[in-house]
Amino acid sequence: MQISHIFARAFTLVEILVVVVILSVLATTVQITLPDNERQRQIAAIEAWKLQIERAVVNSQYRHSRYGLRVNLNSLQTMLGSSGGWGVAENEPRLELPKGMIVTNIRLNGEQHAAGVIVPIVLGQMTPFSMQFVGDDRRWKLAGTPNGNILISGVGFAIHAPTDNEQYRRQQARLTAAITRALQ
Repeated sequence: MQISHIFARAFTLVEILVVVVILSVLATTVQITLPDNERQRQIAAIEAWKLQIERAVVNSQYRHSRYGLRVNLNSLQTMLGSSGGWGVAENEPRLELPKGMIVTNIRLNGEQHAAGVIVPIVLGQMTPFSMQFVGDDRRWKLAGTPNGNILISGVGFAIHAPTDNEQYRRQQARLTAAITRALQ
């Protein structure tokens, strides 16, 4: 008889619904506060492309060589130019984009180009370019100016550009000094 007393009191439908609503609100809050790892991987990939482009500009200027950047739908490769054409630059990794992310709308000097195009860099001077990155529902834009400034804009980014020529020269001097130290 005591066993039937235990089962006599059960939860009502309203009590169960209240608990479900509270749990769903908590789950939504936790999901919103957790970092978006996919977005962070995409931003890190674009930042890596920016750094590799800046390194190619500095190397071109420092080594008095012709460099190029081969832009594919999902990768970037630094190239070294010679009288025989373009070859892969040594010690420069091929950068891959995260799965589900591609490059679109590649432009050189304002003209549309297909994937596989090479952006030339001669003595630190770069052909103006822009490209868009598309990943999930996010879009970013990476652009380069003739003097080597690299700009990133899009969701989660401010424009990354020196505010004046003096700041740009200091940034280039730091990069050149770092490369010089690394080559010694």
